[in-house]
Amino acid sequence: RILKAIGAKPRRTIRVAFWAGEEQGIHGSREYVHAHFGNPRDPKVGVKPDYEKFSVYFNQDYG
Repeated sequence: RILKAIGAKPRRTIRVAFWAGEEQGIHGSREYVHAHFGNPRDPKVGVKPDYEKFSVYFNQDYG
């Protein structure tokens, strides 16, 4: 809504996600990846050409 209100028109999709349960084993983010991209342990998941266009930030806090 903020981007729309200021008239910004991003060239790419902007997706913001918040998860719970990270301290107990990254359950939320792992399930998100499974639901939208497939099993990250499957080598076929990483060979899609569209993945080269991704810009991501990973926060892995194993304390």
